[in-house]
Amino acid sequence: MNRDFYIALIYKRFKGELSPEEGIRLDEWLVESSDHQQLFDDIQKDWELSENYEPDIEIDLEQAFSSLQQRIQEDGSNRPEAKIVEIAPRKFRWGWLTAASVMLLLAAGIWWMGLLDNEPQTWATLSTGEGEVQSFTLSDQSIVWLNENSTLEYPEEFKGKNRTVRLTGEGFFDIAHDKAHPFKVETSKTITTVLGTTFNIEAYPESDVVKVALLTGKVRFEEKNDSGNKAEIRAGQSVLFNKTRKDVLVSEQPNQNSTSWQTNQLIFKETDLEQVVSDLSDHFGISISLSENNLKNCKFNGRYSAPTTEMILDNIANIYKAEIVKNDNGFTINGGACK
Repeated sequence: MNRDFYIALIYKRFKGELSPEEGIRLDEWLVESSDHQQLFDDIQKDWELSENYEPDIEIDLEQAFSSLQQRIQEDGSNRPEAKIVEIAPRKFRWGWLTAASVMLLLAAGIWWMGLLDNEPQTWATLSTGEGEVQSFTLSDQSIVWLNENSTLEYPEEFKGKNRTVRLTGEGFFDIAHDKAHPFKVETSKTITTVLGTTFNIEAYPESDVVKVALLTGKVRFEEKNDSGNKAEIRAGQSVLFNKTRKDVLVSEQPNQNSTSWQTNQLIFKETDLEQVVSDLSDHFGISISLSENNLKNCKFNGRYSAPTTEMILDNIANIYKAEIVKNDNGFTINGGACK
């Protein structure tokens, strides 16, 4: 597939027009090469600059204040009625009068925007059961995939300056770009803030860790109690927060299979067999272990779509001349040696 095709997909992501299938294809292309990710970052910078451009204009203060009053009246039917007090005119120098008008306009605007930001939101809840995965689109056109045994609380319509949702469990997020309204994912212990990106969060209550793996863009990760535990990560990095030790660890080589539950793909490139076994255990929800330590650093390669446990374990057994033993909890890999 040519470069122009993926550039078109990048712009579709920023405009919130990317389909789930296109999103998966774009994410796979981005992780193939650092040049691909650099191209994405460059386009994102240009996009944000174009959104932030503001031409020089002259402001009619009287007209602006009149429009502001009208907007307040239209949106304030359920708010306390404001009192307007007429003040006898005084003699001011024009410069001071203009400054006062600007300050009045700014104060009224800030007050009105504050009321809007505190407008009540109607929240909805989506939950998944054992072995169930669901995807759906939020009101801002962000797409969320929710893994099994997970819950997402979200506003039916985002209002105010932030787009905030609450996650229990694991979710993959493809966030519609909107620099003016940061997207926040809250868990019981952490907050992840993004502007427009794709990332995976794992935050099951029974686990002692919260994991965030970033595919594209940049996010800020922080502990909820403002303890100073925070980190900013970019595409190709991941962060792990330990709830007990209260530490934040950033990895330069995130697990590329962190979203395998969503893509139903497993990819291994010169991956230590110890990590392969861990990924298989997570993906299939069973116990898979190595009985011999000499196997854990053996390198494994493979790409699997809609894989089965037996398919991959048979490959491992053939490559390393090992024996696969099935037990009550799962599988054990016995014997064998690196190639």
